[in-house]
Amino acid sequence: MDVKSQDSSDNKAIDTLVENWIAAHNSGDAEALVDLYAADADFIGIDGQVISGREAVVGMYAEVFRHLPGNKAQVSVNFRRFVTPDVVVEDASWEVIGILPEGAPSKGISTTVFKKEDGRWCIQCARSMVPVTRTAMTG
Repeated sequence: MDVKSQDSSDNKAIDTLVENWIAAHNSGDAEALVDLYAADADFIGIDGQVISGREAVVGMYAEVFRHLPGNKAQVSVNFRRFVTPDVVVEDASWEVIGILPEGAPSKGISTTVFKKEDGRWCIQCARSMVPVTRTAMTG
């Protein structure tokens, strides 16, 4: 993890935010996610659906938790970079363990942008992806 910040307390705060997101997800508590997202946050899922606004993002998670209870998420940070003192880009690997729809991917990668507002870090945007396997080109 490449972490460049003049203040290690920012890294700790973002680590805590990520831990709180995992705890809320794993307990199926969408309301616990509200304070983790910026008001104008957005999310693009593996299906390409764009969800805009904190309430819509949290609502999407509430639906996921309602339809697929018991899922557990694991997140491993691969890279974190401070773009400015108040903006961070983080790449991570994720895995979902539990009940998933038939054929749904259980592993992938994500990019999250965190921003610091009024002294508090929050999620500005998140992009979840499932890498495609490339096949050798034949000539």
